[in-house]
Amino acid sequence: MNEKIDPNQETDSVSAATENSIWLSDALNRKPEPANPNESPKQKISLIRAFKERSRIIRQIDLINRQIREENSIIEGGLRSIDVRQSYAEYTRLCCKLITLKKAISGANCGIIGKLVELAEIKSICRQLKLIPVKDGRQEPGYDESEVKVMNAELKKAEIAAETEALQTRMDVLQDEIDEFNARTLIEFEP
Repeated sequence: MNEKIDPNQETDSVSAATENSIWLSDALNRKPEPANPNESPKQKISLIRAFKERSRIIRQIDLINRQIREENSIIEGGLRSIDVRQSYAEYTRLCCKLITLKKAISGANCGIIGKLVELAEIKSICRQLKLIPVKDGRQEPGYDESEVKVMNAELKKAEIAAETEALQTRMDVLQDEIDEFNARTLIEFEP
């Protein structure tokens, strides 16, 4: 994509955009076309592979989005290093692909939604436990302090550590169950 595009060159991009819109809003409102037997068929992939594909698509979208932001508005008479409309059309295609993939992943995750919610909440609780102050007993004066303080923690450090460890054990069990589900669950995906 290093070919310089002359912005003053006459193109038929406006009429092409009208016939085959580059805009995501148009693509999302378009009715799905009937399956073409010449197209590559959808494949069944594991959720683990689907998550990797999702990350790959997101990286591609980010790259194209960055290029569009850098090249869209240039000094008049300057040359663009990419065809912004073509790049946005590719951006739209990838966004539609990502939406389709995320919908398939979400549909497949219905079988373990309870475990996913529980795991997320336990992680949140563990983060909160780490924020609870556990100073207990005599505290020597700190910088710019002159008094010794005696602190009294209701929830002791050992209690919080034990609770965090028990929750971590539960998170490990849940994560193993989710990983097993992700490995054996297949979704349809068009590469």
